[in-house]
Amino acid sequence: MTENFIQGFKANVGKLARPYLYYVNIVEPTPPVSQKYLVKTTSMPETVIEPIEIPYQGLNLKVASTATYGEWTCTFNVDNDMALRQFFIEWSKNVFDAETHKHGVADDYFGQIDIEMLDAYKTIGTPIYTTQLYGCWPSSVGAIELDYGNKEVATFDVGFNYQYHKETK
Repeated sequence: MTENFIQGFKANVGKLARPYLYYVNIVEPTPPVSQKYLVKTTSMPETVIEPIEIPYQGLNLKVASTATYGEWTCTFNVDNDMALRQFFIEWSKNVFDAETHKHGVADDYFGQIDIEMLDAYKTIGTPIYTTQLYGCWPSSVGAIELDYGNKEVATFDVGFNYQYHKETK
C-alpha cells in the first residue's frame, strides 16, 4: 500500500502547481491600460457564501445566502523612480481626491485584475488557471517601511476591493 502511494506521488509530483509562478495583469480604467506585473506576494482571492439562519421547530437551519468577497492584497517591490506607487496613488485619487473632497464615478475607477498561475512544465509561462477580479479599485496603498538595518528591496502593499471574481482554466 505504501509503495503504491510513493510511486503515485513520484509520478504526479511534476503535475503540481508552483505558487511562485504567476503574473498579475492590472487593467486600469481611464485610460484603459493593461500591464503585467511580477508582484512579490499575493494570493488567489477567497469566496465566502454567507449563511442565513432560519428557525424551524426549535432549530436554526443554515441555508446559503449571497457570496461576499473580501479585500485582495498584493505586495509590490518599489521601483527606484516610484512610478508604480505613483500609479496606484493616482488611481486611488480617481476614487476619492482628498484635496478636493470629490468622489469619482464608478465607471471612471472600476478596473479589472487578472491573476494568472503559470505552467512550469509543458509550455513554461503559459497560464494554466486565471482568476479575474471585476469592478476593482485600490482601497489602500500601504506604507513603505524604511530601515537602515534592512538590506532587502523596499515593498508596499496595495489592497483592492472588487465586485466579484470569476475563475477559468
